[in-house]
Amino acid sequence: MASKIVIPVCFWGQLREFKHFNAHYQEFLESEKYTYKFYIATWESPYLEKLTLPFESEYAANEQEHIHKLREVTYARLKDEDSNVDLTAARIAFHLHNIKDLFAEDQSKYEFYLFTRPDHLLNRLAFEYQLDCMIESKVNTFNKPVISLKEGIVAQHGLSAPYDVFFIANTSGTKLMLEMYENVFIKDELKDIKIPKITGPHKTWGTYITNNDFIVLSFPISSKNGHWYKKTDRPRLL
Repeated sequence: MASKIVIPVCFWGQLREFKHFNAHYQEFLESEKYTYKFYIATWESPYLEKLTLPFESEYAANEQEHIHKLREVTYARLKDEDSNVDLTAARIAFHLHNIKDLFAEDQSKYEFYLFTRPDHLLNRLAFEYQLDCMIESKVNTFNKPVISLKEGIVAQHGLSAPYDVFFIANTSGTKLMLEMYENVFIKDELKDIKIPKITGPHKTWGTYITNNDFIVLSFPISSKNGHWYKKTDRPRLL
């Protein structure tokens, strides 16, 4: 039997619960096609110690210790000051930066990476269908960064989410995504570039992808397995 392809699952962002998360992603370990390895970069939370997945590595930052820096680097990119500016773009980029540190020398070992927020429960069969399409199309052999996005994901809370909460990337695409914090918010050569406002992650995300010449894929999801779990799809865990 051929060995299964290893896919690192990289969770980034705030933990908002643990019971659904533990039960749901435990099922990923039962996959007959892929071997999943789990990483997480998040904020410190009492939920973190209640996670039961076998994480390869994890990082939890203290939000209060970093919030001033995230506000500072966001303001540095704004054309006009706004005391109510949304720091979400900087937060996301910061978490991805921390994921890069978790991989250390392991980053080049994998051909594809899955990135998702921990509060979004992804349908494994639908995700694997999308990954199958990427492998069959041989995009892992491209010498350009590749990212596969799927819009309209439904979160466990029943809310529609934009595409940037979930994406699959090849090795070079992953490298660029994990460098977004430095490339957008830190590097000196960008300090004179002013943008009207960073109101959230989504415009920043799209601009970053466009400016770095990503190949963007949007494979269809089969109707049979194509829904993303809503909270009501799962049994209530008490």
